[in-house]
Amino acid sequence: RGKYNFQLQPSDPEHKQPDRMDLVYLEPSPMFCERNPALGIQGT
Repeated sequence: RGKYNFQLQPSDPEHKQPDRMDLVYLEPSPMFCERNPALGIQGT
């Protein structure tokens, strides 16, 4: 690997790590209230 040895740290150490039953989002969810034809979102 690289020459650096570091790990990501949570911003809130009291927050539990996700387990295998948790849903983890890698990207923010789209704004479903706003119309976005590229994503097929009609808006509300």
